[in-house]
Amino acid sequence: MNRAIRSVTILGTAVLAFGMMTALIADGGTSTRLRARLTGQAIQGVMPEGNADFRNDSGRMRLQVEVEHVNLPANTMLTVLLQSGANAPQQVGQIKLSSTGFGELDLDSQNGASVPAVQNGDVASVTAGGVAILAGVFGPK
Repeated sequence: MNRAIRSVTILGTAVLAFGMMTALIADGGTSTRLRARLTGQAIQGVMPEGNADFRNDSGRMRLQVEVEHVNLPANTMLTVLLQSGANAPQQVGQIKLSSTGFGELDLDSQNGASVPAVQNGDVASVTAGGVAILAGVFGPK
């Protein structure tokens, strides 16, 4: 009797899992998440750091880039670039640096932003005055 209950439970779980996968495929449900840890050389003795996070949830694309410990004056405009393969880097946005060396870029296609489709191996970089201060390679989270 216990074996029969266990078999029915396993079969039921398998059918439920298959049904959920079928529903996701039917809805075009795809989800991609890639992340890049941004690193760079010290600026006047302070090591800048940051991260870039890309998500594509069934067509809704988001790109968030955060930097911190950037030892440059407040209100410095930083440029965020994305390079895919052998293509030239493309500007995707700008970050206004706070007085604490922090800044962020938040692009969301649901809010009308133009968000590039990031691929595994793409390179994110952050520049100040045309000089790269942070960079990292996107990979699975």
